[in-house]
Amino acid sequence: MTFSPIDAQRNTRQRLTDFGITQSDIEGCSVLDIGFNTGAVLYELCNLGIASGYGIELDADKVDVARQVSNCIGLSQLYFDVVNIETLPKGALPVFDLTFALAVEGHVLDNARFFQLLGDVTQKCLYFEANGGADLVLVKSMLTVQGFSHSEERGVCTDDRDPRNHNRQLLIAHKRAVD
Repeated sequence: MTFSPIDAQRNTRQRLTDFGITQSDIEGCSVLDIGFNTGAVLYELCNLGIASGYGIELDADKVDVARQVSNCIGLSQLYFDVVNIETLPKGALPVFDLTFALAVEGHVLDNARFFQLLGDVTQKCLYFEANGGADLVLVKSMLTVQGFSHSEERGVCTDDRDPRNHNRQLLIAHKRAVD
């Protein structure tokens, strides 16, 4: 399934390219996408061979669309739920190999709680896209507190059809190896 640039605000394949994601980074992994919109990132990750994908989103209409699309194209390894991360109890989600949090932090009320969630659910790696104007030094500091050992800045997104929106900073944060 593909959408023309006229129909979609963002180019998901380019979004993954901006992060430098390859099949070897993704294949066989479990993935959580927080604030998945209508699921485009998870659909594209299926093309790279993820084992399973779980999307959580506050908007029930978007969840319904994602479920319908994944059912229509036969992506049985994807699951989508309506979840409010602001009220999600600690430990309510399992741990995933990889977590995607793309342009979410600017929409949460409690950043400390949000970054704690990122640390709790990520086993290996976090792909983080900041909202425009985010303080990346603060983001890195909050991720370090949550067990991420190092992070790699990947510039800004280039996937939005409106170039004025190419101001969202990209960061890959890696978890510390557990002994």
